Amino acid sequence: SEFAEEFEHRLRRACERQSVGPGRVGMALSGGLDSRMICAALPREHAPYTTYTTGYPDSLDVAAARELASAFGMRHLHLVPEQGYMARVAPEVVWRTEGCFSFADATSLQFHARLREELDIIVTGHAGGALSGQTLKPGLASWGAIEERLRRAALQTSEAALRTLVRDEVWAREWPEARQRFVASVAELRGGCAPRDAVITWNMEQRQPRFTHHSGQADRYDFEIRAPFLDHDLVE
Repeated sequence: SEFAEEFEHRLRRACERQSVGPGRVGMALSGGLDSRMICAALPREHAPYTTYTTGYPDSLDVAAARELASAFGMRHLHLVPEQGYMARVAPEVVWRTEGCFSFADATSLQFHARLREELDIIVTGHAGGALSGQTLKPGLASWGAIEERLRRAALQTSEAALRTLVRDEVWAREWPEARQRFVASVAELRGGCAPRDAVITWNMEQRQPRFTHHSGQADRYDFEIRAPFLDHDLVE
């Protein structure tokens, strides 16, 4: 309990430091734990903030982000990807990133013109996953290791912890099929994908359709990027 209280104190202090100064402050908001923690910790006295979520209309992240923004009194923008977006942003993605990370993390470039109308500074939940062990990834020497890494990336919690959140009858009905779909998505890669490419390929096929990815490395060319989870005091 002492750790939790101290963590909350330092997170709020980090958000206080990183939500002030010249420029309009906005926030990249999904339905995930990282960004919702930042959403809850941003100081209310500096509101209003503009939040934005990229995704298709039926995305669970879009629905959750809209509810979160409403609950915290923040303005919310829903930015819908246009058909063929990846081909249009490809040249700029390569130019800005020198090909050093996945397209799945850089397609927010297509929304920069719209976002510049609303904000100058983007507060992001980047690096929050490191606090839950997300970065403690196994090696990729075998397909078993690849499957485990992808499972951790997709779930980011234990099955036991997840089970406590749903009723037993829902778990019995939904979980076996969900697990089977995940295993099949990894098995499908084995036929035509080298192990070194498996993680990026799976992310593109399975995670990119959620379209909540964005990258400070790409967005920083047009905006100031602030990540409270990387605040020195919180890291220490």
